[in-house]
Amino acid sequence: MAVIGMTIHAVEATAQKALNAQNKVTEAVIRAVRDQGVEDRHIHNEAPSVKPAGAKSYRASLKLSVTTSTQEQAAAVIPAAVEAGGDAVQIDEADA
Repeated sequence: MAVIGMTIHAVEATAQKALNAQNKVTEAVIRAVRDQGVEDRHIHNEAPSVKPAGAKSYRASLKLSVTTSTQEQAAAVIPAAVEAGGDAVQIDEADA
């Protein structure tokens, strides 16, 4: 079993646009994780946060935790999540 922690973020001109963009990426990442055989009960997220990211932008972030049943599944989940979310996905930890 492995636990993968990741942060999904988006920066946009308004708080609502940042949250919408972050939600869209999160949905794509969760679909990609499910496609690797991870059940919904093993995918957990914290409430999103929205903070100013500069004079005219906002950053929406959400932490996602995925528990895989095997190391092989973890090895497939990480690139799938990054491919689905691109630069908006940051892998924070991957514990075996």
